[in-house]
Amino acid sequence: MDGNVLGAFNSMPYNERGHKYYGNGEIMLYSFKNSTNIKTYHWTKLNDFFIRSTDSMICYGGDEFGRSALIIDGELLTGSTNICKTFACSDDSNVEQTPLLEKEISSATTPSNSGSSSSTLVKSQSITTFSTEVDFEIYALEVWGFEQIVKKETRSNSIKTNVAASTLLDYSHY
Repeated sequence: MDGNVLGAFNSMPYNERGHKYYGNGEIMLYSFKNSTNIKTYHWTKLNDFFIRSTDSMICYGGDEFGRSALIIDGELLTGSTNICKTFACSDDSNVEQTPLLEKEISSATTPSNSGSSSSTLVKSQSITTFSTEVDFEIYALEVWGFEQIVKKETRSNSIKTNVAASTLLDYSHY
């Protein structure tokens, strides 16, 4: 999974609300590999399970099966992605439920030895599983935040202007 980038655009501040979801339809998830083929995942309007956050995780999306589109652990080291009803990838007019990362599993199968003296064959094959969850390790993390708009007065006159203060936290060096 090297070269994969996962992200979320969130217009809401993070709040620790435990098991309660919050947020709105402006939230969008995205993924791409090697700066090409950007996939965006928008709100499907099937539910309103946008964000759930605690001191141990941040979760985007959800459904009645317990799946989330994106989960990041509280240590910001690992996460997982899965299909869920809240967000879906939209390419042109098609809406497709896929996880942000694709999963490929190889399995070795060994037929049982039914008393024959012939050597046992081992066959490696690619299999499809019912689980669509994909775990990942976070290599680099950037968090951009825009704080609330503040009013500032200039010294030359008493006109108040709106100024958006911003912060960037770059965890890629930790």
